[in-house]
Amino acid sequence: TGVSGELDVTVQSPDPTNPRLIEWMASFKDRVLAEHGFRGEFPSCRRAEICPGASPTDFFADPGQQLTRARIEALYAAIPAYDRQAVLTQRADGQLGNTANISFGIRTMPLDRQQQLIDDVRAAVDPPGEGNGPPAGTEVRLAGLPVLAASSHSSLDSSRYWLTLAGLAAVAL
Repeated sequence: TGVSGELDVTVQSPDPTNPRLIEWMASFKDRVLAEHGFRGEFPSCRRAEICPGASPTDFFADPGQQLTRARIEALYAAIPAYDRQAVLTQRADGQLGNTANISFGIRTMPLDRQQQLIDDVRAAVDPPGEGNGPPAGTEVRLAGLPVLAASSHSSLDSSRYWLTLAGLAAVAL
């Protein structure tokens, strides 16, 4: 398929129905996709480095309607539980949890380029400028196999000379 894995961006917030949070998540997702080739009148994953996956913002597609807490709660309640659990946690009592998930598909690429892409996504979480980051009290983390693979590759690459010397020393002993 040309996709090497799924990059998950977990967004933990005390209030998942905060309109500012939904607006930030939509802006973040759009910005990341556009910066990495998924843009234009008919965007395609064929040439993009990163492709859209499931996100809570996918359910708020009508830009003409103002987002309010009540509207967000009603939309979340209308989403079947199976679909909702892919993008938002749910507490044991059936209420909305506090962690949302924005997913992206990462195209197959060398691990050093993949690390650059992940670093770009991290930088897009809170870009320079007033009010561009997530609402106060929100924690954003990157997760997924591509994050681990790229991080491991960077760690091994930066210490490869020491590992080689240690291996030679062990053989010499």
